Amino acid sequence: MRGWHLLLHSKEMTGPGARAFRVPTLSVAMLGLLGCRVLQSLLDRGQASGNEPGNAMAVERADTIAGHAIAAERFSPQAWARAAGAMYLFVVIAGTFAEAFVRSRLVDGADAALTAANIAQSPMLLRVGICAELLMWVFDVAIAVILYTLLRPAGQVVAAIMAALRLVAVTVLEGNALLQFVPLLLLGGAGFVEPVALAQREVAVLLAMKLHGIGYGMSLVFFGFHCLVLGWLVMRAGWFPRWAGVLLALAGACYVVNSFALFLAPPLAGLLFPAILLPAFVAELGFALWLLARGVRLQRWPVAG
Repeated sequence: MRGWHLLLHSKEMTGPGARAFRVPTLSVAMLGLLGCRVLQSLLDRGQASGNEPGNAMAVERADTIAGHAIAAERFSPQAWARAAGAMYLFVVIAGTFAEAFVRSRLVDGADAALTAANIAQSPMLLRVGICAELLMWVFDVAIAVILYTLLRPAGQVVAAIMAALRLVAVTVLEGNALLQFVPLLLLGGAGFVEPVALAQREVAVLLAMKLHGIGYGMSLVFFGFHCLVLGWLVMRAGWFPRWAGVLLALAGACYVVNSFALFLAPPLAGLLFPAILLPAFVAELGFALWLLARGVRLQRWPVAG
């Protein structure tokens, strides 16, 4: 779903020397899951140490108040899970459209003149892609909150970290999107750019789109760790299928490895792409469809709303 635009920057980044690299994607996934396990164990121990006999009545009273609050809210995990699934499906569709059908058609990573000509001929296509991503990020914020609510019983602090990582990724993407307006301003016929030679504007257009790709890769670091933590929570919770958690954790590792390969070894990134992101596409699409069609396994849901 995400990161397909990196192909624009990896087309010219291939070389025989890159074949010497071996990226431990599965190792990254396992380390991420192990880190989540250790963090949750520490949190569980802290919670257990606080439940001494002297605090039993206070804890029981707090639990009763929390239970009444949840019941009063009439929280429906099934309805919210399906709402998240519908929004997640839109995110997959909008993200694929913006990457595969907009930027991939407009941007040639090795030809500044062709890139500028494509955008000058189809500026509305780029604008539509930007608007699709804006809606996608609005839904991403809602998805982060809903996933936190659904997975909070599996580990409140870890669920908060999971949601925060997704929100940070969205924040980085929002700021990064401004770079896509640089070509529109330079090629839109505004009077203040007329003194700049056309060749210089063409180079600036391609530079802006390349910087956009690098910024996107930075956001995928946060999103990758979000997927790692999300996968661990899904596996731990029990009211979502375990295979979804495994795939999401693998997707997170793929996102992280792909981004750091882009930063540290661009030729390697060119070799890995796009195969390394295929597990991510399958994981996110599969999880979205499961949420939409099945929601949560209510018989395993820990809270009766």
